[in-house]
Amino acid sequence: AGSAYATLLYALAGGGGAERAGNADAAGLGVQSEITLNLAAGQTVVLVVDGFGSNSGAFTLAAQ
Repeated sequence: AGSAYATLLYALAGGGGAERAGNADAAGLGVQSEITLNLAAGQTVVLVVDGFGSNSGAFTLAAQ
């Protein structure tokens, strides 16, 4: 998982509401991002992958 550029990853409450979690550079992952969320069954979140600054490109998103 990851990308070839610096990412910003964040989760918004269902429908694009308030930010629930965000990360720019996860420990041990270089410029990759990682967030941890505790969600209830049926809870909806919107995951956003953004490039830091003017960075952009393809990415791979992994969920566990």
